[in-house]
Amino acid sequence: MQRSLTAFSLYLATYWSLCCALNQLNSVAVLTNKSTGKDSGRPIRSLRDRSPRRPSVAVPSCHRDASKRSSRGVATRKSWNPSALVRLQNPNENAIAFNLASSGLRLVQDRGTKVYANTADPSIAYNLHAPTPETRFRFVSLNELFPHSSAMLGFSETFSTDKHFREQLRNSLRRDLFDANPTHHRLSEKARAILLQPDSSLQSSWSISSSESIPTPTPRTTALLQKTFGSTPHPTEYSIPTGVDLLNAIGSLCGRGASTHWMDIVGINDRAISHSWHQDTGRRGDGESWTVLWGFPKEDCYVGTGVFTHVLPLTHEHHAPHGHTQNEPVLFHGITVPDESIVRPCFGPGKELLVYRDIDVLHSAPDVTYRTSVMRFM
Repeated sequence: MQRSLTAFSLYLATYWSLCCALNQLNSVAVLTNKSTGKDSGRPIRSLRDRSPRRPSVAVPSCHRDASKRSSRGVATRKSWNPSALVRLQNPNENAIAFNLASSGLRLVQDRGTKVYANTADPSIAYNLHAPTPETRFRFVSLNELFPHSSAMLGFSETFSTDKHFREQLRNSLRRDLFDANPTHHRLSEKARAILLQPDSSLQSSWSISSSESIPTPTPRTTALLQKTFGSTPHPTEYSIPTGVDLLNAIGSLCGRGASTHWMDIVGINDRAISHSWHQDTGRRGDGESWTVLWGFPKEDCYVGTGVFTHVLPLTHEHHAPHGHTQNEPVLFHGITVPDESIVRPCFGPGKELLVYRDIDVLHSAPDVTYRTSVMRFM
């Protein structure tokens, strides 16, 4: 039942993303037609019919409306430097756990249809359970995924130091997982191209296997891994993982209650944003389940924040309220969380994966994002 709900959710999300993308293309086409005079309902005047325009007068920059320039985003984009900003941030990975019951945060239920207006939401207390473990999140190295081969192959080192390999690996995984999703088989080539644009988020399931329709799953990822690590010393002694091996190794970190949902998240990377605290589902699943984030940094040898989701460790487990819609995020609203309570996890070589339970923390997109993307396994 849970896998059916997940598949249906993926279908709706894909359909919605496609509709939005096609709508944007149609809007551009309409604007283009209007600018060229097509279908405008009036003839295009020739140059001889046009009255002469008044000469434009340059306005000194000191007299221009700075607020209008800012609203257009021109000045903001030119001055935006996330690389410098993230280097000023403190990861604060030893932050004291956050007491949600007395925090002043309020619960928003089911996409904002109900907001608790009181300063201390009493319903939160009913959703709190056992104290969270002392280690509420942890890092995992790519070399730990295959103890008998990854370290020898240098998976973590290659990933951290070779931007070209990271780009190829990300694109290969996106395409392989996209093709393995049955809901994508009926899409046109134009629709596929839109959804597979590298600057857009994409979702599917990380759990795939061979079948009649997919006799060789993850062909691109497997070929890339073979090409990259096939020339390492003693390749016959240390087996090179396939794309399926890689996905299953990361997916195994999600635990026996995994939903197998996968998403490649790009996020907002052209400006700073406010934190928006939430849980993805607020559920343990059919057993213990963890969220795994795989960061793809913009720079080689990068060490710093802006890659992973920001985390708010909790003193007690918070479960989704009774009756909350299955697989919908649990949203919180209210106070600005003190900076000393926020963990901005630090990405680095040997820390490519971040693992946490959804019920142990609240999390938010980074206030300053500096990454290519982050892949989320659940």
